[in-house]
Amino acid sequence: MAKKSKKSKKQQTRKSKKALRKGSTSTDKLFADGVPSRFSNLPEGTYDGYIKPGSFIIEPKEDGSGHRALCSLIVTSPEEFEGRTQVKRSDLSTQIGVNIFLGELETLEFDQPASLEEASELLAETDNIPVRFWVGPQNDEYPPKVRFNERLEGEGGREDEAEDESEDESEDESEDESEEEESEYTKKDIKKMDEEALTQLIEDEALDIDPDDYDTWPEVATACIEELGL
Repeated sequence: MAKKSKKSKKQQTRKSKKALRKGSTSTDKLFADGVPSRFSNLPEGTYDGYIKPGSFIIEPKEDGSGHRALCSLIVTSPEEFEGRTQVKRSDLSTQIGVNIFLGELETLEFDQPASLEEASELLAETDNIPVRFWVGPQNDEYPPKVRFNERLEGEGGREDEAEDESEDESEDESEDESEEEESEYTKKDIKKMDEEALTQLIEDEALDIDPDDYDTWPEVATACIEELGL
């Protein structure tokens, strides 16, 4: 039986590097640009912002040693950092870590969960919550510590958009009500009209209706109702 040749470590390394280089030009450009400023860690300090909707989750740690909580914080002030994102990580693999996390939930004015499942359900309700948070000093080996200082009043992030949508809806409703008030007729009135009254209605309201296109006057009445948007 022929022996299978064993590739040396050098051969394997050369092959891996060759595969990595193949088609890597466009990817290299991404690395050359470095970390985009809005995703890089913030300098040490205190910031106002809000929890990005859907970002506060609990997930298993990659090394299988337990769980961790993650969330993305969007800065609203100071102005020079507005729109920047800071990721917050909470280790839940130790009792100390869990205690710190429960304290943070208390800061956010949430009820204390009795289990990991309850905590996950609780975090699903944290969309758009305004917070003041602190970012610790940078460290080459570990991400900076981030902690919640307090929950702020009002809504975070999309408050202005929600107000705009509410105002638009109110304006639409007002316009609809105004149109209804301006109409002199009701469906019931039009259905009771005879041939002469319907003809007069078509003329007065300048309706695009020709009675000759219909077999009966009740059909004309229905067409008038639709034309008037009643």
